[in-house]
Amino acid sequence: MRISRTKDICYPTVILNPYIIKNNIKIIRELTKKDLIVVLKSNAYGLQFNIIFDIIKDLVNRIALNNLREFFEYEVYKKVSDNFKVLLLFPEFDENLVYQALPFKNIINFSVFSYEYFLFLKEILLKEKSVLDIELEIDSGMNRTGIKFFEIDKIKEILDFKFFNVKGIYTHLRSDNIYDIYYQLLNFKKFLDNFRGRNWDIHILNSAGVLRFIQYFNNSNNSNDSNNLDDLKGFNLREFFSIINLSNLVRVGILVYGIAPNYELLNLKNQFNIKNSIKIKLPVIGIKEVLKSESVGYLNKYINGVVEEDSLVGLVYGGYSTFPFSKKLLFHVYDDKGDYITNSIGAMSMDVTEILIRNRNLKEVYLVDNVLNLEEQAFYNLLPVYNYLTNLNSNNKVDFFLI
Repeated sequence: MRISRTKDICYPTVILNPYIIKNNIKIIRELTKKDLIVVLKSNAYGLQFNIIFDIIKDLVNRIALNNLREFFEYEVYKKVSDNFKVLLLFPEFDENLVYQALPFKNIINFSVFSYEYFLFLKEILLKEKSVLDIELEIDSGMNRTGIKFFEIDKIKEILDFKFFNVKGIYTHLRSDNIYDIYYQLLNFKKFLDNFRGRNWDIHILNSAGVLRFIQYFNNSNNSNDSNNLDDLKGFNLREFFSIINLSNLVRVGILVYGIAPNYELLNLKNQFNIKNSIKIKLPVIGIKEVLKSESVGYLNKYINGVVEEDSLVGLVYGGYSTFPFSKKLLFHVYDDKGDYITNSIGAMSMDVTEILIRNRNLKEVYLVDNVLNLEEQAFYNLLPVYNYLTNLNSNNKVDFFLI
């Protein structure tokens, strides 16, 4: 991995703006009135853990990672103080890794994300007579990880285990649909009603949930009609807020970088002044003259790669070895006459993408910037936004610059 503060580029380059990232954190905290757990799993979604952690470390004291392997790979134990907490969302069924982690247990919260994982940890801790800080994940309707909200006997067994110090309880939202969120909140509340008076941290909202929460919270505060706080097709907004307000934390990932989890949430993100902090810049490695009716790149019967008139084609360095496979991408091009949006032509290849250009005097080409956003690129190619980010983990093919 190359990390630089220069502006010369030879590889596809992710340009990060630390000021915007820090400001997004402040905005999210102010709008939700809650503290943040910043999710830095999967190498900060491909944006490089070490870079992002250095940017946010003075603003937050909680982060979340996937597992112990990431904890040790990023050497988190060297970077944090005793009042810092690292939540491991899916710690491994690996006895050796757990033993390696015991000296750092004061900064780790193990997620108990299944009953099977509880039994695994129980065996180790009974043997070692060691207490772990844990957070319990409750499955409120996602049907992925977590103990089902109605499995009260299992939950009590976990909470009452003498070698667990229960620090937090959380659930994971399965979509940004407000009725889905409401349904899961009601289930989570049913679980909480069985355990009143416990001193737990509680977190519910993820990036998508935060945007929806702020949307409805702002709408209710700006409305002159108090009836809008009551049922909306069976949806009770007052109850929605009351359950959310049981939590003291929100768990946010890509929203910190100013990226909405999907295209449908893009307008909401912009409405709340949460700004995109990344640009993806591609180097130009050549220009081709292509005559009318000639094809460009690999032949593909499903993708039209034939030019309709004599054209100039720019060759930019970056293909599906760096970014997810896409049928067509847009690019923001700067030349000596100004800037314009153009598109790729022909099938995507592994390392080179062809784009239609208007003259030879190219200056800069962006896949993502303040004009072209990642949410739209993903939407038009039927790919999750996360795919574009996590593919940036291709360290040998991407540079990371700070501005």
